[in-house]
Amino acid sequence: MRCRDFQERISAAVDNYLAAEDVERFSHHADICPPCRREFEQEAATKRLLHARAHMLPVPPSLQEKICSQIERETAQTRHVFALPHSRLQIPPFVHAAAAFAVAAVLVALLVRGDRGGSAVPPTSLDAALASEDMIALSVHTFHTVLSGEIHPDVLSSEPRDVEAFFAGKTEFPVHLPLVREWTLVGGVLNEHNGRRLVHVMYDNGGASVYLSQSRWDTLQVNGYSLLAPAAMAEMQRTGWFARQGDNGIAVVAWRAGHTLCVAVARMECDRLTQCLQEARELPVP
Repeated sequence: MRCRDFQERISAAVDNYLAAEDVERFSHHADICPPCRREFEQEAATKRLLHARAHMLPVPPSLQEKICSQIERETAQTRHVFALPHSRLQIPPFVHAAAAFAVAAVLVALLVRGDRGGSAVPPTSLDAALASEDMIALSVHTFHTVLSGEIHPDVLSSEPRDVEAFFAGKTEFPVHLPLVREWTLVGGVLNEHNGRRLVHVMYDNGGASVYLSQSRWDTLQVNGYSLLAPAAMAEMQRTGWFARQGDNGIAVVAWRAGHTLCVAVARMECDRLTQCLQEARELPVP
């Protein structure tokens, strides 16, 4: 079986609809071709995550009819534009991966929007802290951005080792992946803010989002100015932890893990969030 033949059968294989005569040839090609095997595994992982997290909702008949009519119109237009006589339109392999990522991005948007308590707009009281780049306030702000669906993951996986592999070697500080029994890993993002590399990890807790930011601890002091509020810095230097419950039900827990500042934000009781993090198994990323 050639790579093109394999890729054309990936969807059927993931859905267990592969023709009996193709099963053995498909499996053999996956064993000898790592790129094709990775593509198959990515699509299979996306389907597993969809089944685990997506919830079916009834669609009003009027909306269903409108959607079907729109699909029929666009399909007719597509047939007209792409009618290529005596030829076959080939879809490059990377299109499959792009489509899978698009589905994954939509899934994460649905997951984070499933947390419906409160507003997705950061409280006005955070404005001063955001202007001063306080790392805890920035984490709360980013949590609201996650809830709004504006952040999409660089890596999407419920498997900790996949997220570990993505972050490995990309930061100048160790990345930590707390493993909490009732939380499901969703994915992660790596970016920079004003020259500082930031790690963002998202979890799903029964339909509610848990956000975890990480940055380099020894860059928190810049020209004599601390990127942590004095009360938070003092408490963390004394105990290693800082925890507060906001008036809007959002809990913030920050702690130092070696050379890494970790800040977790979630809509839950502060004591419960702290307990989950303190009892979590750690998956440090080199």
